[in-house]
Amino acid sequence: MAQEMYIRTEWWSNDLNDVTPEIDLVSKTIFNDDTLKIIGSAWYRPEKSGSTKPVPITVDQLQRGEGWIREQLIKSQYMHRLVLANGLEGEHKAGISGTVFQGAANSNQLVISLPEPQVLRAAGVEFGDVLALAESYARAAHGISVVSSGDLFDKASEFGLKSGSKAAYAAFWGAPGIDPNPLLKRLDERGITVPYSLIAATSWPDQSTPDAKVIANIQELLS
Repeated sequence: MAQEMYIRTEWWSNDLNDVTPEIDLVSKTIFNDDTLKIIGSAWYRPEKSGSTKPVPITVDQLQRGEGWIREQLIKSQYMHRLVLANGLEGEHKAGISGTVFQGAANSNQLVISLPEPQVLRAAGVEFGDVLALAESYARAAHGISVVSSGDLFDKASEFGLKSGSKAAYAAFWGAPGIDPNPLLKRLDERGITVPYSLIAATSWPDQSTPDAKVIANIQELLS
């Protein structure tokens, strides 16, 4: 059985002490028509203490930057987290997980877990639509976005990979905007100009049998 797909985006903050621009970035980039037509508009936060039901949160609230939880790491360093689920189970399950750091020199991360491929296909979503989302996230965040799946992880050995952790159908390195950004600097050291992309699958049939050589190239650049 196929496993859920996901888009993972990583980027660096302009100002380590101000998370507002980064949370605004997520709110404006993710909670718009292009994304919502693929992942849906009904979202829930984790259950509150003493409750057995998840807490609904509207798209309007998410667009205003609500729903984030602030956790202290050490003195003057915090992690802001956004955890959402669409409330569905099985092949229709989808989720959003965001992490933005304050006062800590860590890369921020956003992971969108999509429903399984057969659900997306039945809803009229093309594989190219998923790639377009990932590319738009990389460009908006001046970071990296990859498209992968649990199924691809499991099949990593078939593509000659030692580990599935870096296996991806596609990877997009966005436009430069922060210097130095380690996520983009690696390309610069190899003489590769951003924005840059490597795509091992461009359609749903390709997604079932992606280009093994391109997957290996993606892993090399992400390692």
